Amino acid sequence: MGGLVPFEWAAKKVLGPTLDEVGEDFRRLYITGREKLIRIAQRKIPDIEDGNVANLRVAADVLANGAMAADNEVCAEYFGGLLAASRTKDGKDDSLTPLVDVVKSLSSEQLRIHYWAYHTLNKALLALRPRPKVAEAPRRIFFQYLGPPDSASGHLGDLSVLRQRGLIESARTGLPVIRSKSDGREWAVPYVEVEATSFGMMLYAAAFNNLMWWQAIGTIRTEHHEDFPGIPLPKGYGFDLPSLLESVHEDGPFDLIRH
Repeated sequence: MGGLVPFEWAAKKVLGPTLDEVGEDFRRLYITGREKLIRIAQRKIPDIEDGNVANLRVAADVLANGAMAADNEVCAEYFGGLLAASRTKDGKDDSLTPLVDVVKSLSSEQLRIHYWAYHTLNKALLALRPRPKVAEAPRRIFFQYLGPPDSASGHLGDLSVLRQRGLIESARTGLPVIRSKSDGREWAVPYVEVEATSFGMMLYAAAFNNLMWWQAIGTIRTEHHEDFPGIPLPKGYGFDLPSLLESVHEDGPFDLIRH
Protein backbone atom coordinates (compact mmCIF):
# COMPACT_ATOMS: atom_id res chain seq x y z
CA MET A 1 0.00 0.00 0.00
CA GLY A 2 1.84 3.08 -1.23
CA GLY A 3 1.76 6.63 0.03
CA LEU A 4 0.52 7.96 3.31
CA VAL A 5 -2.31 6.20 5.11
CA PRO A 6 -4.64 7.48 7.83
CA PHE A 7 -3.06 7.33 11.27
CA GLU A 8 -6.02 5.46 12.78
CA TRP A 9 -5.70 2.71 10.16
CA ALA A 10 -1.94 2.41 10.69
CA ALA A 11 -2.32 2.38 14.47
CA LYS A 12 -4.88 -0.41 14.31
CA LYS A 13 -2.68 -2.48 12.02
CA VAL A 14 0.43 -1.94 14.15
CA LEU A 15 -1.09 -2.15 17.62
CA GLY A 16 -3.93 -4.58 17.13
CA PRO A 17 -6.57 -3.13 19.50
CA THR A 18 -8.17 0.20 18.76
CA LEU A 19 -6.16 3.26 19.67
CA ASP A 20 -8.64 4.14 22.41
CA GLU A 21 -8.17 0.75 24.05
CA VAL A 22 -4.40 1.04 23.88
CA GLY A 23 -4.53 4.54 25.31
CA GLU A 24 -6.71 3.36 28.17
CA ASP A 25 -4.33 0.47 28.88
CA PHE A 26 -1.38 2.85 29.04
CA ARG A 27 -3.31 5.21 31.29
CA ARG A 28 -4.13 2.42 33.73
CA LEU A 29 -0.54 1.17 33.68
CA TYR A 30 0.77 4.67 34.34
CA ILE A 31 -1.58 5.33 37.24
CA THR A 32 -0.86 1.95 38.85
CA GLY A 33 2.89 2.32 38.36
CA ARG A 34 2.93 5.91 39.58
CA GLU A 35 1.13 4.96 42.79
CA LYS A 36 3.54 2.08 43.39
CA LEU A 37 6.60 4.31 42.93
CA ILE A 38 5.22 6.90 45.34
CA ARG A 39 4.53 4.20 47.95
CA ILE A 40 8.07 2.87 47.58
CA ALA A 41 9.52 6.37 47.84
CA GLN A 42 7.47 6.95 51.00
CA ARG A 43 8.87 3.75 52.53
CA LYS A 44 12.41 5.02 51.95
CA ILE A 45 11.81 8.42 53.58
CA PRO A 46 12.56 8.39 57.33
CA ASP A 47 10.25 11.32 58.12
CA ILE A 48 7.52 11.96 55.57
CA GLU A 49 6.60 15.15 57.45
CA ASP A 50 10.07 16.69 57.05
CA GLY A 51 8.77 19.41 54.74
CA ASN A 52 11.02 18.43 51.82
CA VAL A 53 9.73 18.33 48.25
CA ALA A 54 10.86 16.33 45.23
CA ASN A 55 12.72 18.03 42.42
CA LEU A 56 10.23 18.55 39.59
CA ARG A 57 12.65 17.59 36.83
CA VAL A 58 13.66 14.35 38.53
CA ALA A 59 10.11 13.52 39.62
CA ALA A 60 8.69 14.04 36.12
CA ASP A 61 11.35 11.80 34.58
CA VAL A 62 11.01 9.12 37.25
CA LEU A 63 7.23 8.98 37.00
CA ALA A 64 7.09 9.17 33.21
CA ASN A 65 9.59 6.35 32.73
CA GLY A 66 9.42 4.41 35.97
CA ALA A 67 5.66 4.04 36.04
CA MET A 68 5.77 1.80 32.97
CA ALA A 69 8.46 -0.38 34.57
CA ALA A 70 7.01 -0.49 38.07
CA ASP A 71 5.63 -4.01 37.62
CA ASN A 72 9.25 -5.16 37.88
CA GLU A 73 10.27 -5.01 41.53
CA VAL A 74 13.92 -4.10 41.07
CA CYS A 75 13.08 -1.30 38.62
CA ALA A 76 10.46 0.03 41.01
CA GLU A 77 12.93 0.03 43.92
CA TYR A 78 15.50 2.04 41.97
CA PHE A 79 13.04 4.56 40.56
CA GLY A 80 11.31 4.90 43.93
CA GLY A 81 14.63 5.42 45.68
CA LEU A 82 15.65 8.15 43.25
CA LEU A 83 12.31 9.88 43.73
CA ALA A 84 12.81 9.85 47.49
CA ALA A 85 16.44 10.98 47.18
CA SER A 86 15.47 13.99 45.04
CA ARG A 87 13.64 15.66 47.94
CA THR A 88 15.18 18.83 49.40
CA LYS A 89 13.89 21.83 51.29
CA ASP A 90 13.27 23.91 48.16
CA GLY A 91 13.07 21.10 45.59
CA LYS A 92 15.53 22.84 43.27
CA ASP A 93 18.38 20.31 43.40
CA ASP A 94 18.30 18.33 40.14
CA SER A 95 21.69 16.67 40.64
CA LEU A 96 20.12 13.21 40.48
CA THR A 97 19.27 13.64 36.80
CA PRO A 98 22.33 11.66 35.59
CA LEU A 99 21.39 8.75 37.86
CA VAL A 100 17.83 8.75 36.53
CA ASP A 101 19.20 8.69 32.99
CA VAL A 102 21.35 5.67 33.84
CA VAL A 103 18.49 3.74 35.43
CA LYS A 104 16.32 4.48 32.40
CA SER A 105 19.02 3.03 30.14
CA LEU A 106 19.37 -0.28 32.02
CA SER A 107 17.33 -3.44 31.70
CA SER A 108 15.73 -4.99 34.75
CA GLU A 109 18.37 -7.74 34.72
CA GLN A 110 21.20 -5.20 34.61
CA LEU A 111 19.67 -3.38 37.58
CA ARG A 112 19.31 -6.70 39.40
CA ILE A 113 23.00 -7.50 38.89
CA HIS A 114 23.95 -4.02 40.09
CA TYR A 115 21.81 -4.51 43.20
CA TRP A 116 23.27 -7.96 43.88
CA ALA A 117 26.83 -6.69 43.48
CA TYR A 118 26.59 -3.64 45.72
CA HIS A 119 24.22 -5.08 48.29
CA THR A 120 26.39 -8.16 48.83
CA LEU A 121 29.46 -5.91 48.97
CA ASN A 122 27.75 -3.81 51.64
CA LYS A 123 26.81 -6.91 53.64
CA ALA A 124 30.31 -8.39 53.35
CA LEU A 125 31.92 -5.15 54.52
CA LEU A 126 29.51 -4.84 57.44
CA ALA A 127 30.50 -8.34 58.58
CA LEU A 128 34.23 -7.50 58.76
CA ARG A 129 35.76 -7.13 62.22
CA PRO A 130 37.37 -4.78 62.76
CA ARG A 131 35.71 -2.74 60.09
CA PRO A 132 38.26 -1.20 57.72
CA LYS A 133 38.58 2.50 57.07
CA VAL A 134 36.49 3.65 54.12
CA ALA A 135 39.55 4.35 51.98
CA GLU A 136 40.98 0.90 52.72
CA ALA A 137 37.82 -1.18 52.29
CA PRO A 138 37.78 -3.89 49.60
CA ARG A 139 35.91 -2.97 46.45
CA ARG A 140 35.86 -6.38 44.76
CA ILE A 141 33.07 -8.84 45.49
CA PHE A 142 32.26 -12.39 44.38
CA PHE A 143 28.60 -13.36 44.54
CA GLN A 144 26.59 -16.40 43.58
CA TYR A 145 24.48 -15.88 40.49
CA LEU A 146 20.88 -16.96 41.01
CA GLY A 147 19.79 -18.99 38.02
CA PRO A 148 20.67 -22.12 36.06
CA PRO A 149 24.31 -23.23 36.46
CA ASP A 150 25.37 -21.88 33.07
CA SER A 151 23.34 -18.67 33.27
CA ALA A 152 25.99 -16.35 34.72
CA SER A 153 28.18 -16.49 31.62
CA GLY A 154 25.11 -15.67 29.55
CA HIS A 155 25.02 -12.23 31.13
CA LEU A 156 28.43 -11.04 30.01
CA GLY A 157 26.62 -8.55 27.79
CA ASP A 158 24.78 -7.16 30.80
CA LEU A 159 28.07 -6.83 32.66
CA SER A 160 29.56 -5.03 29.67
CA VAL A 161 26.70 -2.53 29.75
CA LEU A 162 27.22 -1.92 33.47
CA ARG A 163 30.92 -1.37 32.84
CA GLN A 164 30.22 0.98 29.92
CA ARG A 165 27.89 3.01 32.14
CA GLY A 166 30.62 3.33 34.76
CA LEU A 167 28.74 1.28 37.35
CA ILE A 168 31.43 -1.40 37.68
CA GLU A 169 35.15 -1.33 36.95
CA SER A 170 35.62 -4.90 35.80
CA ALA A 171 33.69 -8.14 35.81
CA ARG A 172 33.96 -11.81 35.02
CA THR A 173 31.94 -14.96 35.56
CA GLY A 174 32.86 -18.48 36.61
CA LEU A 175 31.38 -21.92 37.13
CA PRO A 176 33.46 -23.91 39.64
CA VAL A 177 32.35 -27.38 40.72
CA ILE A 178 32.70 -28.49 44.34
CA ARG A 179 32.38 -31.94 45.96
CA SER A 180 31.27 -32.45 49.53
CA LYS A 181 33.74 -34.49 51.58
CA SER A 182 30.94 -35.86 53.73
CA ASP A 183 28.64 -37.39 51.13
CA GLY A 184 30.42 -36.93 47.79
CA ARG A 185 27.73 -34.76 46.26
CA GLU A 186 28.85 -32.41 43.50
CA TRP A 187 27.35 -29.19 42.28
CA ALA A 188 28.26 -26.18 40.21
CA VAL A 189 28.31 -22.69 41.68
CA PRO A 190 27.76 -19.97 39.06
CA TYR A 191 29.26 -16.71 40.25
CA VAL A 192 29.98 -13.16 39.17
CA GLU A 193 33.01 -11.17 40.23
CA VAL A 194 32.87 -7.39 39.99
CA GLU A 195 34.90 -4.41 41.14
CA ALA A 196 32.89 -1.47 42.42
CA THR A 197 33.16 2.12 41.21
CA SER A 198 32.32 5.44 42.81
CA PHE A 199 29.45 5.98 40.39
CA GLY A 200 28.12 2.50 41.10
CA MET A 201 28.18 3.21 44.82
CA MET A 202 26.36 6.51 44.25
CA LEU A 203 23.54 4.76 42.42
CA TYR A 204 23.32 2.06 45.08
CA ALA A 205 23.13 4.64 47.87
CA ALA A 206 20.56 6.72 46.00
CA ALA A 207 18.34 3.66 45.56
CA PHE A 208 18.14 3.56 49.37
CA ASN A 209 17.67 7.34 49.67
CA ASN A 210 21.07 7.52 51.32
CA LEU A 211 23.09 9.42 48.73
CA MET A 212 24.83 11.58 51.32
CA TRP A 213 26.78 8.54 52.52
CA TRP A 214 27.60 6.89 49.19
CA GLN A 215 31.31 6.86 50.07
CA ALA A 216 30.61 5.09 53.36
CA ILE A 217 29.34 1.79 51.97
CA GLY A 218 29.85 -1.00 54.48
CA THR A 219 29.85 1.30 57.51
CA ILE A 220 27.40 2.34 60.19
CA ARG A 221 25.98 4.76 57.63
CA THR A 222 24.70 1.93 55.42
CA GLU A 223 23.92 -0.83 57.91
CA HIS A 224 20.22 0.06 57.73
CA HIS A 225 20.07 -0.86 54.02
CA GLU A 226 17.49 -3.64 54.18
CA ASP A 227 16.99 -6.16 51.39
CA PHE A 228 14.66 -5.00 48.63
CA PRO A 229 11.29 -6.71 49.26
CA GLY A 230 10.41 -9.51 46.88
CA ILE A 231 13.84 -9.69 45.23
CA PRO A 232 15.84 -12.86 46.02
CA LEU A 233 19.40 -12.15 47.14
CA PRO A 234 22.39 -14.43 46.56
CA LYS A 235 23.05 -16.66 49.55
CA GLY A 236 26.76 -16.86 48.85
CA TYR A 237 29.22 -14.00 48.54
CA GLY A 238 32.70 -13.05 49.64
CA PHE A 239 35.80 -11.06 48.83
CA ASP A 240 37.40 -14.01 47.01
CA LEU A 241 36.36 -17.31 45.48
CA PRO A 242 37.15 -19.52 48.52
CA SER A 243 35.05 -17.36 50.84
CA LEU A 244 32.22 -17.37 48.31
CA LEU A 245 32.27 -21.17 48.08
CA GLU A 246 32.41 -21.53 51.86
CA SER A 247 29.34 -19.33 52.23
CA VAL A 248 27.47 -21.43 49.67
CA HIS A 249 28.46 -24.81 51.16
CA GLU A 250 27.65 -24.79 54.88
CA ASP A 251 27.73 -28.57 55.40
CA GLY A 252 31.40 -29.02 56.19
CA PRO A 253 34.58 -29.43 54.14
CA PHE A 254 34.53 -29.73 50.36
CA ASP A 255 36.94 -30.13 47.48
CA LEU A 256 37.16 -27.77 44.54
CA ILE A 257 37.27 -30.21 41.63
CA ARG A 258 36.91 -27.73 38.77
CA HIS A 259 37.72 -24.05 38.83
